[in-house]
Amino acid sequence: MAYTEFLTDGADYVLQLGNHLLGNDPRIFRGVDALVMETGRRSLQYILRNNPTSYARTISLCEHYRIPIFGTDVTLTIGGYIRSKISGLPEIPSIPINLFYAFSENRTGSFVENLYANYMFLLQTSMVEGRNAINARKIEEYVVPKVADMSGKQKPRIGLAFGAGHVGLKHDLISKQRRNFTLWNFRNLNFGRYSGFNSEELEKVYEAHCNGRRWQVTEHRTGLFP
Repeated sequence: MAYTEFLTDGADYVLQLGNHLLGNDPRIFRGVDALVMETGRRSLQYILRNNPTSYARTISLCEHYRIPIFGTDVTLTIGGYIRSKISGLPEIPSIPINLFYAFSENRTGSFVENLYANYMFLLQTSMVEGRNAINARKIEEYVVPKVADMSGKQKPRIGLAFGAGHVGLKHDLISKQRRNFTLWNFRNLNFGRYSGFNSEELEKVYEAHCNGRRWQVTEHRTGLFP
C-alpha cells in the first residue's frame, strides 16, 4: 500500500495505492475532509453495506470521524471489459511495479511512478487510464468544490483509496489537459461516444454520510460528460 501526496489548485491529496486482497491501512486518511473510494465492479452502496476486507478499516475510520465518502468510479460494459483485457496485454511488463506498490508501505518514488503512469497513459486502456481520467474529472470538477463548501476550507484535504494500478490518477488530477486528452479519445475515437463504459454511471457521483448507525448514500448527476 504505497502512497503519494500532492497538490492541485483546488485540493491537497493523499492517494493510497492498495491491493484488493488484504485490508488497507486507514491511518493515512486521518484528518481528511472527504474520502474518494474506488468501487470498480461494485457500487458504493454495496461496499458500505458489506464492508469488504480491503476497505473495512477505512470505512470504520470514516464512521468514527464522520468523514464523508464519495464514489466517482464507472463500471465497464462487457465489451469494454473484454477489449480492455485484450488491449491491456502490453501491461504485462508493468506487473512487478504494480505488485510492489500494492504491498509496499512506502511513498512512491518519482522516477518509477512517472515511468509507470506515463506507460499506462500511452496504452489508453479503459480499465486503467480511461477510469483514471473519468475519476479525475469528477473529483476535481465536482467533488472538490462540494467538499470545499461543506468544510468551509478553500483547499480541502481529500483522501483517495484506489488500487495500485491507478497511480496515474495523480497525474490526471494535476493535469486537466492530460485527463481531457484521454476523455477526448474515449469520446471521439473509441468506436462510439465513451464506448466501453456504462453510460448510466458515467455522469454519476455518489455521496455517503454516516449518521452514527448507518450510511446514507445520495446520487448526484454531474453534467460533466457531454
